[in-house]
Amino acid sequence: MNRWIFHVLSLLGVVLTYVSYQSLPAKVAIHFGVAGRADRWASKGEWLAVGLILFGGIWLMFVGITSMMRKIPDELVSVPNKEYWLAPENKERFLKLFSNSMYWFGWITQALFLGVGVVVYYGATANSINQPAMYSLLLGYVVATVLFVVGLFKQFRVEESAGKSA
Repeated sequence: MNRWIFHVLSLLGVVLTYVSYQSLPAKVAIHFGVAGRADRWASKGEWLAVGLILFGGIWLMFVGITSMMRKIPDELVSVPNKEYWLAPENKERFLKLFSNSMYWFGWITQALFLGVGVVVYYGATANSINQPAMYSLLLGYVVATVLFVVGLFKQFRVEESAGKSA
């Protein structure tokens, strides 16, 4: 499920970037200072290029990481309880858990940039940004990142009895 959410949000990011490009003026605000006022301007073509590279790059990174995991030598893998998870009888489960976790974090990342894109789009047309919305997005991402890291450690912990039998 996380994999499909990730792919849908990635595609949505590309589509929204293109659709927003259609309605932007030739010159748009793309960066905002501490006070929330526009302080960097760019062409709408730059808006399109950055959006497509961003959403496409994030998609490529997460798909690449999860796809390459099967090919990475075990000695290069760092995971809690490595001996247990990389043992032949557990490796397939590890790869599925890892892939699911990465796609979860990937869709959280794409959701962040979708939200930032919407806030910046409206800011670009108004020449000032909705700072509470931007800070809320960033805080939400920080919380999600902490939950992701804690979840990884919980997910890859091994009960005493399971660790001794491996």
